[in-house]
Parts: sequence; structure tokens; C-alpha cells
Amino acid sequence: MNPSIFVKRYVAVCLQLWLNLSEIRDMPPVKSQFTSCRSCGLILGLLMLAAFVGLARSITALLAQDHDSVSVDQRWQPAREGSVRDRHTNHWWTRCSIGQTPRAWLCEQQPRAMSQAEARRACENLQLGAKKWRLPELNELRQLIVILAPGQNALNQQVFAMSTRAEYWSRSPVRSALLPEDQSFYYVNFQRGGVYAAAAADKLFVRCISP
Repeated sequence: MNPSIFVKRYVAVCLQLWLNLSEIRDMPPVKSQFTSCRSCGLILGLLMLAAFVGLARSITALLAQDHDSVSVDQRWQPAREGSVRDRHTNHWWTRCSIGQTPRAWLCEQQPRAMSQAEARRACENLQLGAKKWRLPELNELRQLIVILAPGQNALNQQVFAMSTRAEYWSRSPVRSALLPEDQSFYYVNFQRGGVYAAAAADKLFVRCISP
């Protein structure tokens, strides 16, 4: 859970606890006893202190996660090096496109469009962590599509950075008797959520996968 959301919920619970205790204190049978009880105020104060100590410990537990990874949700596990693991498939992806530089949780500079051959070389030569990278297959790349609503698909931009152009290469060739072998390859348009084909010499964006 996001720490800020957790804090808001915890504070709301503490406030409700305070209000409930205040209502009990102001009940006529209790109020007379509370007025004559010098330690009751101290008891209430200690109860609130205990609640906020619990809050502090919970926040510390949330923030004291593994230094190399912080969970975005149940599926994605980002690493500070600039990659993210898909827990469903155990694949690692580059958070930034080729041409960009990861900085904290952001991607600096502009992604670089390249041909199919350039895209393959860029992934194979990528130095990011200790992983071996490659250009993804079409079925792998399609797993990054998020269904926002019927007919509306996109890339999960809480996890991945995407430029205004959204065409990303796969390494899967188009098999057709009408086309020369390995002259056309599939790509995914993450703004439309569709699969299309492009000539190998066309310039599209690149996101790499490992293993």
C-alpha cells in the first residue's frame, strides 16, 4: 500500500477512536466519574500516544522494504536500476524505452526510434543490472497492454514511461507467402492497444525484456 494512503487511513481511525472516547467520557454516568478522576486525561493521552506509535511503526515497516525493489502493485516489482519484474511471468522489462536514461522513478531524454535490426542490437547490448536483454516476442509485448475500458487500451504508465508515439517493436516476423522472409515484423501500438505490422527498416520504439 502507498504510505500516504496508509497514513490517511490510520489517522482517520485514530480520529474516530478519539471521538468515540470523547463521547463515552461525556456520557452522564461517566462524566461525573471522569471529572473526579485525575488520571483519566492521562489515560486518554496514553491511548492516543499508543495509536500514533503504532502508526509510526507501520510506516517504518512500509518504507523499510528491500532497497533494490519497491512494489507498485500485486503484479509489478520495480527495481531501482530501471527495470521492473512481472510477477505473473517472471520476466523483467526495461521501465524506460531505449534512448532514455532512468533517474529514480523517472525517464529522462527522449526515446529513440530505430529499425528492427537496430532494436535487436540495442537490447542485446543493453547494460542494465546483471541481466541479459532481448527484444520481446509479440505475445510477450501484448501482455503489457492494460484494458482501461471496452475498446480502450494503454500502457500502464504507473510502471512504464511512454512517449507521445507508442509503436513498439516485437521480434516476431510476419509469416506470409506474399512477403519476403523477415522483411516485416509485428509491433504493438500502446495508445490503441492494437497489433500491426511494419517493414523491418521502419523506425519504431524499443522496450527490452529479460530473460
